[in-house]
Amino acid sequence: MAQKEYSYKLIGVYQLETALKLYFEGHDYFSVVVLAASAEKIFGQLVKKTCYKALKEHAASMLRFLSNEHLDKEEFNSLANEARNRFKHGKKSNEIGYTCDVKSEAEDMLNRAIDNYWASESELSELMTRFQNRLRC
Repeated sequence: MAQKEYSYKLIGVYQLETALKLYFEGHDYFSVVVLAASAEKIFGQLVKKTCYKALKEHAASMLRFLSNEHLDKEEFNSLANEARNRFKHGKKSNEIGYTCDVKSEAEDMLNRAIDNYWASESELSELMTRFQNRLRC
């Protein structure tokens, strides 16, 4: 098969759209988290020079407001990405599992990926819009 170049934006869109399809099917939230996290990182890197830093600072300030905690950059990143890292890389030391609300983790990661996508695009896809509208209802 001939090799073809794919833009990172296109790769991220495919990952995010697949994550959204899985989410709406109502199962395999672990894969939703991993796919959406990958898309979130790609879109974050694409907009990093413009507004990614501002988005991250905004998210950190929202967390401080909601939890009344002040986290430094490293603590915030660790907390924000814990589920993704556990699902992607597996266990820490002698753990046999990981306790979380996987659907909430999936929704959080989808929100982050869509936010990063939206930072550089003027329109959302049908699935992205459906997801955004679903959480508002």
